[in-house]
Amino acid sequence: MADSTGRTAQEVYGSCAEPGVVVIGAGFAGLAMGIRLKQAGRHDFVILERAADLGGTWRENRYPGCACDVPSYLYAYSFAPNPHWSRVYAERQEIHAYLRRTARSYGLERHLRFGRDVESLAYDDAARRWLVTTTRGERLRPRVVVCGVGALNEPARPDLEGLAAFRGRTLHTATWDESYDPTGDRVAVIGTGASAVQLVPAIAGRVARLTVFQRTPTWVLPRPDARVPPVLRRALARTPVALTAVRRLAYGALEAQALVHPVTARLARRQLRRQVPDAALRARLTPGTPLAGAGRVPLSSTYLPALVSPRVRVVTDPVREVRGHTVVDASGAAHRVDTLVLATGYRPGAALARLRISGRHGVRLEEAWAAGPRTHLGIAVPGFPNLFLLFGPGTGVVHGSNVFMIEQQVEHVLACLRRVEARAGSAIEAARATAAEGWLWPGSSSGYRRATRKSSPYDYTVY
Repeated sequence: MADSTGRTAQEVYGSCAEPGVVVIGAGFAGLAMGIRLKQAGRHDFVILERAADLGGTWRENRYPGCACDVPSYLYAYSFAPNPHWSRVYAERQEIHAYLRRTARSYGLERHLRFGRDVESLAYDDAARRWLVTTTRGERLRPRVVVCGVGALNEPARPDLEGLAAFRGRTLHTATWDESYDPTGDRVAVIGTGASAVQLVPAIAGRVARLTVFQRTPTWVLPRPDARVPPVLRRALARTPVALTAVRRLAYGALEAQALVHPVTARLARRQLRRQVPDAALRARLTPGTPLAGAGRVPLSSTYLPALVSPRVRVVTDPVREVRGHTVVDASGAAHRVDTLVLATGYRPGAALARLRISGRHGVRLEEAWAAGPRTHLGIAVPGFPNLFLLFGPGTGVVHGSNVFMIEQQVEHVLACLRRVEARAGSAIEAARATAAEGWLWPGSSSGYRRATRKSSPYDYTVY
């Protein structure tokens, strides 16, 4: 079948017109899957990416201050460690460059297909293959599909009266316009999650006035960022064992956080007390829930000082409506702004829903998950053979690197493929599943690693 350009699938995909594996998404997850497939001797795969470039989250997120929230040395693949990070916490441009460089060095170019937006996935029970259809009209029939679309790519937008008719500029942190210069603007930021914690201090010194609308206070831990001296970078590049030691030290420190919540809570409270001297403002910025149950806590040593700046105002009344050039809060106060920034995060399940996945007997994924997502380790779903999710429900980690979590999932997928081959089968399907409470794994990353490495004959059915 020809696509919209008149080319056949054979012309577009070459020897991979009928690939054994289709990987969807070219971010950290999809690239890791591709590299490990090659290392395992499996070359009959393609990576479909709807954008014109790889990078996933680190391609899309371009707002000022965007950076990783774990030490850089852990924010790299274990099979491709990076001794050249310029900062302890790498900024998004450097992470994106790392992904591009790594994809090149492992020869993924011939497997990558950009501008391929997957429209639907349908399982063929008789053929035991998936039918993957793109918006260009291309149809691929792989045995295996790996969804590496992740959870951080579909922006969540608040349902506010009058938002669509706002007369100024509206931006979302997930779809930032890099041509925008906030200098001299009156800016309002709705949301105080991880992206706002990075954005606010990055623009607070440039705007005429910044109004931060806070629905729920968030705990903020110190971020001990610094430039990595060139001499240290050269030493780590020359001494791989030292780089491994640094990675292990960083990993151990993050794992320990799960065990010492009282210590991290004291750090957060002390930072709040020192950086916000005004008792009334400090009370408004103090969360009402303990840090231990706060999920993934943002890191910043500059966010709270930015809120104390004379040109920054924190509004804790909920936003009621947007009217013309003003944002009206629940008290009736009207805040005139030139630019409205939505720092309102993502819809974690939206990317999977967009793929319109149908499993055995035509059952849609949203039907199977009508009562909530149920998966085996966030990777496989009963009723959906040879379909694997990377960074799926219940696999984000509170303390640690999600790159580490993705690698555990990739290794689990490879183990499943080996199991199919060992039994001379053609399909593998999760035989049991548990409900996922949100997108976070309830334990440590080391606990997740152990869970993905354990093998039980009752976890999967091979046929």
